[in-house]
This record gives sequence, C-alpha cells and structure tokens, in this order.
Amino acid sequence: MRRYTLSECSMLFGVDPKTFRAWLARDQIEPQTSRADPRIKYLTEEQVQRLAVLHDHPLGAGQPPHPEVISPAAYKLLIEQVAELERTCSAALLPLPGILTELAALGERATLAEQQGKTLTEALAHAQTTARQAGEDLRAEMQQQDDALTSRIAQVHEHVTAVNDALTSIHQELTQRIALLEQHDTTQEETLHTLQGRLVHAEQYVRALDQQIQKLARVGEDQTRDLEIVHNRNEQIATNAEETHHLLVQMQQQAEAQTREIAALQRQMHEERAARTAWETWAKQMTEQLHALVPAEQPQTKQVRQRKPPVE
Repeated sequence: MRRYTLSECSMLFGVDPKTFRAWLARDQIEPQTSRADPRIKYLTEEQVQRLAVLHDHPLGAGQPPHPEVISPAAYKLLIEQVAELERTCSAALLPLPGILTELAALGERATLAEQQGKTLTEALAHAQTTARQAGEDLRAEMQQQDDALTSRIAQVHEHVTAVNDALTSIHQELTQRIALLEQHDTTQEETLHTLQGRLVHAEQYVRALDQQIQKLARVGEDQTRDLEIVHNRNEQIATNAEETHHLLVQMQQQAEAQTREIAALQRQMHEERAARTAWETWAKQMTEQLHALVPAEQPQTKQVRQRKPPVE
C-alpha cells in the first residue's frame, strides 16, 4: 500500500498545506509517523481515499504537468516500506521448511494408509473365502449326519417290526398248541411238558427280545440326544457364521473409511503444494520488484538532496 507525505497530499488535492492540515483536524484523521525519521508524517492510501470521498475532491487536481520529483521524506517512507516488505517476505518464507516436512509426513501417512487398505482388502477377501468354504463343509457334514441317522432309524424300525411279528407268531402258535393240549387227554402229559418247556423257552426268548428292544430304545434315545447335540452345534456354527459376517462387514467399512481418509489426505497434499507454489511465486515476484525499485530511485534521491527542501 502506497504512503503519502503531507506535502504530497496537499499537492495531490491541490490545496494549501494549512488547509490540508485543517481537513485532517476536522475529519479526525491522525497522520502516522515514519520509523526511519520521526519528523516525517504520512498518510496511507486508504486515508487519502477517505479524504477524497469526504471532501468530494478529485485526486491529482493540483499535480504539475512536469515529472514528479521524489522528496527525501517520500524516499525515506519508500525505504521503510521496502524494509517492511522484506521482513514480511522473510517471515513468510520461514514456515516453508516446516511445510515441506509436514508434506513429506503426510505423504508417508498416505502411503502407509494405502498399504493398510490393501492389507485389509486382502484379509477381507480371504475371510470371505474361508467363511464360504466353512459353510459348505458344514452343510455337507450335516447332510451326511442326517442321512446316517435316517438310515439307522429305518433299520431300528424294521428290526422292531420283525420282532413284533415274531412275538405275534409265537403267541398264536402257543395259543393253538394250548388249545390242542386242552382237547387231548391227560395221557399226553409228556407232550404238555414239552410244550411247557417250549413255552418257558419262548418266554425267555421273549424276555431276551424285550431286553433287546429296550437296548434298541436306549440306542434310539442316545441317537436322538446325538441328533439334538448336532442340531445345537449347527445352530452355534450358524451363529458364528453370522458373527463372522458382521465382522467382515465392519472390516469392509473400516477399509472404505481409510480409503476416504487417503483421498482426503491426497487432496490436502495437492492443495498445500499448490498454495506453496503460489506463495513462492508471489514472494519471488515481490523480491524482484523490490530489488528493481530501490536502485532506480537512488539517482533521483541525490538530485533531491542537492535542492534541500524543508522537511515537514
């Protein structure tokens, strides 16, 4: 922002210096003091524009047609402004190493996050394959167990039916023989004894069959309990499969969140690189302008010093 000494301001507005000071007092505008020379008072470009608006006075009405001669006060203000710009540029360039270090750290974090995302994706694919294989093996094992139990139950049912048929046949035979014995005389006692022996044998055989039937019943109960255990195990496996599915969904969500974080980090790196490039370009241009401006104004300063105008 350009600075104007009080003499330059009075010439810029085309009024007497006393009149210009009266304007400043009436409008309550306080001139600023130069750090290079406390005797030099100046106004900023914003203050000059404010005076022009307040007094409805066009700028440059009192400027002479010949080229402007820079006064020593204006030159000191220019030197002070150049020094401030140099300090501003130096202060602006100080955080550049930290920014570069931070950008490098962000790049490493992005690379690490990308590697973690790939690892999670591979682990998710492997877990899904393992879960599918475990489900297929479980279904095959359950089908085999169901087939074996069905076959065993059918065999037990056939055996029980055969035993019942044999008992019925023996009972009918005994009934018929007892009826025949009742019809014969007491002379057939030997035959009766033989039949009684057979009857005892038959009863023993029936008791043995009953015991075998009880054993078969216990075997059936054991198989029923085994079937219940297998069913409970299948339910537990199904529950574990659901928990594994939920875990896989959570892992996939984490992988997606890390992918979004990687994209955000990449966008942030791109924006910071663009801002750094723009900042370096601006600083370089300002430095070149400052170095080009200072040497060009030194001859005029010597000419002005020879005239020795009064310092305001």
